[in-house]
Amino acid sequence: MHIDIYQDFVCPWCRIGKKNLTDALEQWQPSYDGEVTANYRAFQLNPELPPEGADFQEVMAPKLGGVANIAQATGQVTKAGEAAGLTFRFDRITRMPNTRLAHQLAAIAPRDRQTALVDALYQAYFQEGQDLSDRAVLSAVLTQAGLDATRC
Repeated sequence: MHIDIYQDFVCPWCRIGKKNLTDALEQWQPSYDGEVTANYRAFQLNPELPPEGADFQEVMAPKLGGVANIAQATGQVTKAGEAAGLTFRFDRITRMPNTRLAHQLAAIAPRDRQTALVDALYQAYFQEGQDLSDRAVLSAVLTQAGLDATRC
């Protein structure tokens, strides 16, 4: 079975969906005789952002109907993440990155390291508040995922 996963590294619902899929496959796979592969497809939620990204609140406020609604929305996502076994630390996120470079790195990563890289990118953004449009951050994430940053 082959699964195409369309996602963006700044989409909390994509992260939750990926975790739920992973959990479901772990429960189901022992009864399946074949191989399950996943292909991560890029989908940018904010392709109009400049390469260096933008202020998180300035990007999210118009989407959510004002700054006051950001806390409520991120609180709901945090609870949904907890139910799936994930941690979200929106209090650490100050930048909404342009994820083009992160998607390019995921696309060229060796297939056997893609999932580790995708997970590391989600963790860097949603747990550590790292700016995924910063090349130094991306280099560190590559290393964390077991990849040679100098070769990418």
